Order: sequence, then structure tokens, then C-alpha cells
Amino acid sequence: MYSVSRICERDVEDVMTFMKRTFFIDEPLYKGVGYCNSASDDTPDLDEFCRAALPGVSLMAKNEEGSIVATLICGISPIVNPTDFLSALKNCKCPKYKKVIQMMILREVIMEIWNIYPNEKQVFEIKMASTDAKWRNKGIMNQLMKEAENAAKELNIRVLRIETSSAYSAKSAERHGYKCVFSRAYTEFMLDGKPLILPEPPHTKDNVYVKELY
Repeated sequence: MYSVSRICERDVEDVMTFMKRTFFIDEPLYKGVGYCNSASDDTPDLDEFCRAALPGVSLMAKNEEGSIVATLICGISPIVNPTDFLSALKNCKCPKYKKVIQMMILREVIMEIWNIYPNEKQVFEIKMASTDAKWRNKGIMNQLMKEAENAAKELNIRVLRIETSSAYSAKSAERHGYKCVFSRAYTEFMLDGKPLILPEPPHTKDNVYVKELY
């Protein structure tokens, strides 16, 4: 059994601990640059990015013992420049994480999502999603995604956005009714004539998915 709820301020530190032992070390982009290899690694840039979205409209699932078993880190973002990447790049402390930011900047410039949705000012952004390995395939993420849609409706935000660096998360987005508006092979994100990041197969493409609620 599990229960789903909004993340509150008192949950933030537990959420950060959970994210460091799941998403931070499993995410293909971070693996691709060797950024976070264990839950004990120092990851100030990623910590800051994650904390900036908490508690906000983020969601979690807890088991009967009160331990977090899944999270959905969400935020309300402007359609143009959903994250202040230039400031993040300027203040980045780790050269490895800097490559991730540079790739995200290239994605936004190439995609121009503001031209795809010229009438939208905001999007409900699903920034990170993670489930404890022992709790996968139990429908927990389905429930969290439904709650995210409900939150977007309550805020009168029409478009949800999720970036999928993983082949598995891309399939999950499609199962939840999201459509792909951007897809590009990692080999095409170039800087100084070389690919910025090359995650291990099957994670070969960077994708952005959206879902229009009405």
C-alpha cells in the first residue's frame, strides 16, 4: 500500500535524500558525464536545481511506514526559457554538470517551443520522476502523473511538459498520452566539433513531450 500527496516543506530533506540515491545516480545524462556515481557524491549544482522546485507543486508517494517510494518533481515554468540556463551556466561549480546545462541550452534554442505554442505563457513542467526499484510496476507513477494533471488543471495551465533523456521515460511519457514535439540524437548536440554527452544505449535521443489538457 502507498499514499500520494503534495510534497511539503517538512519533506524536502527526505525528498533530497531519496533523489540522490535514485534519480541522481540513474539519470543517463549524469551517467554520461560521470557526474553522480553514488548517493554520497557532492552534487551542489543538481542539489540547487532540485531544491529550487521544492516543495512547490511536486508530488510524492509514501509506503505504510512513511518512507518515500516515488517522487515527481514539478514546477510552473514560463514557455520561454523555462529555466534560467545562462545564470545556471555562469554559476555552475562542476565542469561535468556544465555540459548538461550546455546541452539543455542547445535544446531550447533548437526546439523553440515558444513558436510551437505561441499563445501559452506558462507550462506545467515535470522536471524529474523517480520510483524506488522495489516499488516499480505497481502503478505509482501513473497515480503521480494523474495528480500532476489535476494540479495543472487547478492552476488553469493547459500544457504539461516533460523532457526524457532516457529511452524508458520516453516510452512512459507516450503511455501517458504525451506527444513528442522535439527529438534529437545526442550525437547531434555538438560543441567545438564534438558531441557534448553520449549516454550509453539504449538512451540515444533527447526528447521533449507535451500534453494538452484542453
